[in-house]
This record gives sequence, C-alpha cells and structure tokens, in this order.
Amino acid sequence: MKAGQVRYLIGGPPCTAFSHAGFWLDRKREGDDPAAGCLNDYLRLLGELAPQAFLLENVPGLQFKTHRRFFDAFVEASEAKGYAVTSEILCASDFGVPQRRRRLFIVGVRDAPPFVFPRPVLDIPRTTGWAMSDLENRSDLSESDEERLGKYAELLPMIPPGGNYLHFTEPRGCEKPLFRYRGRYWSFLLKLDPKAPSPTVPAQRVTHNGPFHWANRHLRVPEIARLQLFPDWYPLDANHDRARIQLGNAVPPLMAAFVIWTLRAHLGDADTQDVPSALRIACDSTASVGEVMSSMNVRFETPRGARARRPDGGVRRRTTPMPPARASSSSARAVMIGNARADTRPERALRSHLHKRGLRFRINERPVAGMRCEADIVLRGPKVAVFVDGCFWHGCPDHNKKPRTNASYWAAKIARNVERDRANDERLRAAGWIVLRCWEHEPADIAAARVAAAVSARRARVIA
Repeated sequence: MKAGQVRYLIGGPPCTAFSHAGFWLDRKREGDDPAAGCLNDYLRLLGELAPQAFLLENVPGLQFKTHRRFFDAFVEASEAKGYAVTSEILCASDFGVPQRRRRLFIVGVRDAPPFVFPRPVLDIPRTTGWAMSDLENRSDLSESDEERLGKYAELLPMIPPGGNYLHFTEPRGCEKPLFRYRGRYWSFLLKLDPKAPSPTVPAQRVTHNGPFHWANRHLRVPEIARLQLFPDWYPLDANHDRARIQLGNAVPPLMAAFVIWTLRAHLGDADTQDVPSALRIACDSTASVGEVMSSMNVRFETPRGARARRPDGGVRRRTTPMPPARASSSSARAVMIGNARADTRPERALRSHLHKRGLRFRINERPVAGMRCEADIVLRGPKVAVFVDGCFWHGCPDHNKKPRTNASYWAAKIARNVERDRANDERLRAAGWIVLRCWEHEPADIAAARVAAAVSARRARVIA
C-alpha cells in the first residue's frame, strides 16, 4: 500500500495508558505507561499512508493534565504533516446509544476546511430498559456465573436502581454505615436504572463492580451488546470473557457511524440527504429497539465507486442500493440544505425588537441543564424560553403546505416534530419555565410584545 492510496485512516490506539482504570498506579498518574507510545505508531502510519483525512478515537483521559503532553504532541505532529485538526469529547447517548460513554475523537483533514463534529440527534436519551426490553424473558440467554456476586451479594437487592455502595453510607441516611463515603470506586455495587442510560460498560467483569442488572445479577453478553447497540448479527467470541473484552473496548457502532458519515459528507464523499436507514432511524426518538436493530441487520453498503475485498481475494460488489434521498429534485435539495437551523431571519428580527425593549437574553441555549432542548432565546432571570418555529417543520396550522412528493414521509416526520415540541414544552413548564412559541410568519414586534408581557408577568409575581 502506497502513500495516497488510502483516503481515510481510522483507528483507536490502546487507551489503557490514559484511562481511569488503574489510575492509582504511579506509571499511569505520571504518564509513563509504555502503551502511550502507540500514538507514535499511528503517526507513523499517518506519514506513510498520507490519507485525505484521519479519525482517531481514545478516552477523554488523553486530555488530562498528566497526559496532555501526549495529546498536544500528536496534534502538533499531525498539523506539521498538513492536517487541519479538530477534537471533541462526544457522549454516546447523544447519538442514540443507551449508554453515557464519553470518548475523545480527533479528526484531521487535508485540503479542506476544519471538520465540524455532528450535533446530538436525540432530545431524550434512550434507556437501558428500552435496550433490553425484548431480552427480559429470554431464559436461553442465562449464563452460569451471572449470580456469583461474592460476599456483598446480599447488599445488592437493597440498593435502588441507579444507586451504588453510597446507599450504605452515613450521608445517604444509613444508620449503620457499611462503607466510608466516597471510600470506594464509583462502580462498586452499581446497579443499572431501567429508566436511564447505562454508565460506561467495562471490558472485564469484576466481582463487586457493576454495572449490575436491576435484577441483581451480572450483565449477560447479549445485554452488554445491546448497551453498545451492536447489531444482533455481529459475531462475538464464544468465550464470554473474551466477548466482554470485545464489547467493552469497542466504540458504539452508531456513535462511530455518525462521526464517520459526517466526515464523509464534509469531504464530499457522501450526500447529506442520502443517509443510511440505520442513522435515520437512530434519530427517531419513537423508534423501538426492534426497529433500530432491524435497521442495523443490513450491513452498511460499500460506498459508491468503491469495492470491498472478500476473504477469498475476490471482489464483493454492492448489491443493495443506498436509501433514496428525500428531496424530489436537485433544486428542492438545494433549498433543504440551505435552510438554516439557527440564527434565521425571523430570529434576528425578534432579537432586535427585544433589545429595543431593553431585554437581555441568551441565544441557542438549553434552559434546563441535562435536557437536550435548545431554545432560540432564553431569559434566565424570569425563566422564559422562546422558540421561533418554522411553519413547515413544526406544522403551522395556517401556513403548513403539505408536499406532494414523499407526502407520507414528511407527514410522519412533521408529526414527530410536533409531538417532540409538546413534550419539551411540558418538561420546561414542569421545571418552572414560561414557554413561548412564535411562528416565523408572526410580525417580530408582536412576538416581542408577547415575550415582554411574559417577562413582566413573571417579575410581577416574584415581587408580589
């Protein structure tokens, strides 16, 4: 393989040198783990292959103070080779994976603008209960050692879902504390909450460390695969210990797919309107785990113009067509791509009128921390959240023009948007916020008057 024959270099050097695991070891705290040298191997390949772009994945610990010199050296060496480098820590739960797994991605591109990472695709994260909903009564998946919890086995049933050993400490109200507060690792006796995403799933089973299933046992391999959202067809090692290592060391496929698809689109190798079905369904908050798994049961097709090598040396050609674009014509597609997601003309006009009224606010911000819902205008003092909704995308009763092409698709999509808007409104109001929605056709001065009236009413109530 010669320089220039590879377009993308994608890899993840071993993270053991930079991970939380074993951080009590002097060589890890001081950044002297020999595995850190694998970054140099990646740089060597980068120089030898000279790809158009590279993607490196690792743990956030690579940017810790003790390891920052490795990160800075890698970026500096990559930039010296002519790459524009950007990096970001992403959370898997933002991309449809029922796990709060944070990973550092470093992307470098040549002869192109710096890469911009994808934004979260779901307002509400998927839960462990959602992921395992069709595995609950599968007795055929039981493992011989799933009940072996050691001497603390009798404590686990007393811990509520989402809790850990802290349940038996004095600050949590335990009359006869069994453990010192924050005296153990956070995953000690950690139990999953079926109504929340899972924490990071480790690569090895430790007797007393979770996460444990809410049924008070170790997680089974198929359950771990679901928390990573691996396709059901993916071949795992028959040995359970090795399968756990495979899964625990892996990047969740959907998370990786979103980043790589965005990178391909950034370099013009993919049409932003020609998205694989697995990614489209991953963005649908109403999709069941069965629907998501079904969408992933079809392998990602070979990109147009590319050929994949079979194990026997032959060439496997793509036989399944890519999903069709939803735009009905090139002109319609151009309009769709040109639609701004933020800082639209109606938003700017409304902000101008609010400034004239002496109101100060933030823009494109989440009113409630942890809630994946950005309001266009946020007034934090009086707790007023303002959304400027487009007539087409949010189903305006007066100006929503139903498309003639792909009508059923757009009707379902807009209905989901409306449902999401209503759900966000309810959650914000439950958190004490006043929610105002302004249609894009509403005159800016009238919309500003409504916002000012809401602010005045809230302030008057506070004073009273």
